[in-house]
Amino acid sequence: MICGLVGALPITAVIVRGAANVDAGGPTKNASITHGVFLLLMVSAVPFVLNMIPFASLL
Repeated sequence: MICGLVGALPITAVIVRGAANVDAGGPTKNASITHGVFLLLMVSAVPFVLNMIPFASLL
């Protein structure tokens, strides 16, 4: 509920993420933690990277 209030993504053991981890060869909880850290890094880094693209090149 707190994640919804602040616009964050909850890190939970969802069956889709769990199935993707098992298919990729990472059935442990460390794979879920790594996935959460990767999501955090991407969500925080992508806006800065996208802002470096000149607007004229997007048209």
